[in-house]
Amino acid sequence: MRPIRWLHISDIHIRVSKAWSQDVVLKATCDDIAKQRNESATPDFVLVTGDLASSGNAKEYKLVESLFDAVSAASGVPKDKIFCIPGNHDIPRGRARGRC
Repeated sequence: MRPIRWLHISDIHIRVSKAWSQDVVLKATCDDIAKQRNESATPDFVLVTGDLASSGNAKEYKLVESLFDAVSAASGVPKDKIFCIPGNHDIPRGRARGRC
């Protein structure tokens, strides 16, 4: 039986206002993922845990979707094998105020 391999990404905090500088870091991350994939085996799945977005708005999630496309291409893991566990920044904070 072969070992299970996964890629873990956490606390990305995507912000629309920081898209350019984030792109530099996220591109380097995807380049490293592709390099690691070439040096070893393809992961079986990707876990993305906590705080994908910064404030939970739709524009941030469009950027997250683009990141998932890039991670899928770099890792060889299909997008349906990318699993997310939301964090406290992944909800629209304005909606949550006053509701505890």
